[in-house]
Amino acid sequence: ILNHVFANLLSNARKFCVAGKQIKLAFQGQSGGQLIFNCRDEGAGIPPNVASILFRKEAVTGDTRGTGLGLPSCALFCKAGGGYIKLLSTKRVDEFSSGYTEFEFAVKGEIIRTEERRSSVLSHETNNDTSSPLLPTAQLPTAQLPGPRTSPREGISTCPDQVQIIAIDDSALNRSCVIRAFKKIERATNAKNWEYFQFETFESSMPFFRELRDTRKVIVTLDENMESQGGILKGIQGTKFLVRELGFCGIIISTSGDPEVGNEHLKLGAHLNWGKPLPLVKKMQQDITAALAHHNLPDKDKKEQQGTLDSV
Repeated sequence: ILNHVFANLLSNARKFCVAGKQIKLAFQGQSGGQLIFNCRDEGAGIPPNVASILFRKEAVTGDTRGTGLGLPSCALFCKAGGGYIKLLSTKRVDEFSSGYTEFEFAVKGEIIRTEERRSSVLSHETNNDTSSPLLPTAQLPTAQLPGPRTSPREGISTCPDQVQIIAIDDSALNRSCVIRAFKKIERATNAKNWEYFQFETFESSMPFFRELRDTRKVIVTLDENMESQGGILKGIQGTKFLVRELGFCGIIISTSGDPEVGNEHLKLGAHLNWGKPLPLVKKMQQDITAALAHHNLPDKDKKEQQGTLDSV
């Protein structure tokens, strides 16, 4: 039971944390015949509409590699173990401060033995070794996810205006991470009037794609498994539809949690494989700028973009 809950909470925390932050998993103590644990991260936080259904079936993302939340199963395991799991508090990240999420969970049990051990942890923020005398308490460095944006160079535009960003993923949190990163790229490159669209299944996006007259300034991020929201078509099938049936001329980016699936997307015509967790925003910006610079843009946009790149 503990291994299952630990794995899910730590996996979620690592996926949605900002680069350089840390995750803390701690044993709080024993009370009423229960062993109580706490997991806190300094990540993106959880939107209110998602927080209200975290432990219900609807909150599962359906990713077969464990990149979904998986919290309904944690609730079942904790209940079966005579305990509970709950969201203590959360705050969404914004332009001025980082977010956080804190869970508490418990299972019925008792402490049989404790061991005094030295546990060395490397902090991304301080690069100092810290030690914890009593286990289980662990701090884990997070994966490199989008960090703070850098200030744009005034007057220089390295991406075209009026680009449409389409995020397709059954997880609202995943879509939020993608959209937030692209908005930072839009600001950092001095681009203007980008539009943002979100779909929780590929099927729901198909009418939108069919209505597009010109797809050369469209960027699509595409997950693989979207079963949790009723999606039947997978990302591989979606890529085939865009490339073969629709003749899509924009940029397709795989955001599947499975590297092998991402490579399949590339073979079928996707341009980038970002996977999960997403790269740093700086790397995403470099990828997008390079892709758009060599893409089949309308003549006016390509000339303007090339002029600004030459001036950098």
